[in-house]
Amino acid sequence: MKITAPEIDSLEEIDDLIQSLAESLGSTKEKVVSPSRKREIVQVRDTIVFLLREYGEMSYPAIGRLLGGRDHTTIIHAYRKVKEQTSIEEHFQQEVKKLSGFAKFVKERKESVKKEIEAIADEMARLKKLAKRVPVFKEIPERNLKILDLYREGLTLENISREVGVTRERVRQVVKSTVKQIAINESVAQDIIVDSTIMLEEEGKKRQQAIDARKVKNNKKEKKEKRWSRYYTSCQKCGTTSIPHVRKGLCEQCIGQFRGKRREQIIKEHHNQCDVCSKTRAQVAALHGRDLYITKDKKVMCKECFRRFTGKKLGGYKNYEWSRFYPKCKVCKTTKIPHARKGLCEKCSDKITQSMREQIVSEHGSKCDVCGISRERATAIFKNDFCITKNKKVLCRGCFHTRSKWNY
Repeated sequence: MKITAPEIDSLEEIDDLIQSLAESLGSTKEKVVSPSRKREIVQVRDTIVFLLREYGEMSYPAIGRLLGGRDHTTIIHAYRKVKEQTSIEEHFQQEVKKLSGFAKFVKERKESVKKEIEAIADEMARLKKLAKRVPVFKEIPERNLKILDLYREGLTLENISREVGVTRERVRQVVKSTVKQIAINESVAQDIIVDSTIMLEEEGKKRQQAIDARKVKNNKKEKKEKRWSRYYTSCQKCGTTSIPHVRKGLCEQCIGQFRGKRREQIIKEHHNQCDVCSKTRAQVAALHGRDLYITKDKKVMCKECFRRFTGKKLGGYKNYEWSRFYPKCKVCKTTKIPHARKGLCEKCSDKITQSMREQIVSEHGSKCDVCGISRERATAIFKNDFCITKNKKVLCRGCFHTRSKWNY
């Protein structure tokens, strides 16, 4: 393969890069880009690949597109084959170097195009930056103006967000952007410079004034009537509002129930003693186990004198030995069997007391009647004591649940 290097001075003299390289290597572009696998054509094609990659610094996919759309793996194989051949054959290496300067024009073209693209990008960025500085008049949406009006009225961001249907953060963003656009529109319309920062500060001051005015207005609302109690304006019987309410719209005087400081004041006025028997407050507490009584007409009496004066029993029940309210069982009349509940003994009542429970469990040998597990082991496993059925069967918790349908 005879190589003839063309004489060129600039990149503009090259019309078709592949055509020029193919002619220098003694072939044509049509043969190089064709799918032909003839030896002389393949050698020319591989040499072009090596030149473009080694000296032109082109990418494998770009070289493949120039050579008829070949795959980049094919281009890689061709480059490696020629590189290996140049390292072995010095004559071939010298021949290839004749075209190295020609291939370097590709690199120069790529760098020049890159510089042109960078210059265009810088100019576009400069124009874009300059365009941002130029104020543009824009129509403000009605929703944004409504949000700004509500903001000026002093409503909270939460209330505005509920009214418009957006989040509180979005309300804050809309207010800020709307004020800035108003400043821009005024700047364009009046041919002056309006600072949006100062305008935002003024809007904040107006909002604070609206909030303060709203607070003053709320404080001036008519106060609710101060009532004697929650439901009554005065005592339903004597009409007083000076004596505290007790219940059902009646005061302490009408009910005869004095409390707190009023009670202490009345007893102190009566010298801390009974008005009838003259027993002191301490003697009454020691004798009867409670404090002095006060009647509706503010008389102070001990328990004994109060009973004689009013005729009230004051705790007429009596504590019996068998039970507090019952002297004996209502059914069998016994007092020997312990009381269970409602005046019935353990035998007459269907309730199993603790003593009866222990007795039943011991009679059954402290074991489950079904599985025979001991009481201690059942308590450790199920964390519960034995269950006793209506017909006095003793079961562990497991047997009780699995055999709950039994008629015990």
